[in-house]
Amino acid sequence: MYAVSPTMPTMPATSTVDAGRSWLAYWSPDPGECLAAWDGGGLAAIPMGAFWVVQTSATLGLRAVQVLPQCGPVLHSVVGATVEFLVAPPTAPLRSGWRGIGRVLDRGVLPCPAPGAAAPSTPGGLPVRRAAKWVVEPDGSGRLLALDEVLGALSEDYERVVARDGERECAGAVGSARPLAAGAFLRAARRPV
Repeated sequence: MYAVSPTMPTMPATSTVDAGRSWLAYWSPDPGECLAAWDGGGLAAIPMGAFWVVQTSATLGLRAVQVLPQCGPVLHSVVGATVEFLVAPPTAPLRSGWRGIGRVLDRGVLPCPAPGAAAPSTPGGLPVRRAAKWVVEPDGSGRLLALDEVLGALSEDYERVVARDGERECAGAVGSARPLAAGAFLRAARRPV
């Protein structure tokens, strides 16, 4: 089930990629700086708040993308081995029972590549440090999955994998990922790759 926040604009554009770039840049404090970072092949710091993020291990997250009937924007941090689902802020208190499968983030910044950009790699084809790629790109519609829907899909898969392979298979980077403050992101973005 998609949710659309009334504050989220729909971005008309000539293509889905252009609309996705415009929609995501809209949430940046400086959309021009965001677009310039993307045009230079970098990441842009997109603040959370208008959308929340469900961050989980790549193991669980990539499988959840396959089982959800429709999916809103989903980012895969290749090196960090995490997947981030952009979700609509909840309209009711969070349900219990999902802890251990990931984090729900409502503040901080999300380092995002440009929609339509290929994941950066070294000349040998290895992923670049801090590399991220869109699994499902934002399309400019403002549609986001409901938080409970993503958490439900992750919980079901977590239980299935734990029953089959044990908890270690699901753990991945779930507990190691931390949201970045804007200053920390900007310092990290300036370091050479």
